[in-house]
Amino acid sequence: MNDQMQTLKDDIAFMRALAQEGQQTPPLGGAILALAGGVFGLASIAQWAVLSGVLRVPSVWLMGIWIVSFVVFMAGLFLLRARIGAKPGAHSPANKANGAVWQGIGMAIFFAFAALAVASWQTNDIYLISFAPSIILLFYGVGWTLGGAMSGQRWMTYTAYACFAAAVGVAFLIKSPAQYLAYAGCLFALATVPGILLMRREPSDIV
Repeated sequence: MNDQMQTLKDDIAFMRALAQEGQQTPPLGGAILALAGGVFGLASIAQWAVLSGVLRVPSVWLMGIWIVSFVVFMAGLFLLRARIGAKPGAHSPANKANGAVWQGIGMAIFFAFAALAVASWQTNDIYLISFAPSIILLFYGVGWTLGGAMSGQRWMTYTAYACFAAAVGVAFLIKSPAQYLAYAGCLFALATVPGILLMRREPSDIV
């Protein structure tokens, strides 16, 4: 029992130290969030344009839009990860934990989208995929929640709340092309803009 209590105390002490370090070490990775919001935000606008008839092209283009966007994002991610990895503080426990969280969220988003696509195909209900924007925004909310807890920056927590509210808001627009226009605005506001803000706060050296 004493060994178990000591292990628990050690774990709590480690988490406390990690949180304290996270508040002192500027979070990195803002460029990746800005890239994701920008690339997929533009893809969402293209989706809206096709669905609303503003852009008169065959519907098969919809799949192409997202495939191209994914390829562009992955190429940018490859370049940015090398750049971020060379920054001071990139290998601190806090930034490693933050990076792992967002990496996990990125994978969860990809497989959630894939699962919804399969469900739409299996049930022949194309509107199931329309839940993707809300689910993705919920994942972003989780990421910002953890980021706020790690860094102690309240604006991240408020961004998380905005993500959760936006997830419900875009759900009201399901079955309407306007959903993707609203989703694009959410990505710009809740990923691109905060990502740029994080980039601007990245110091050249960490004291």
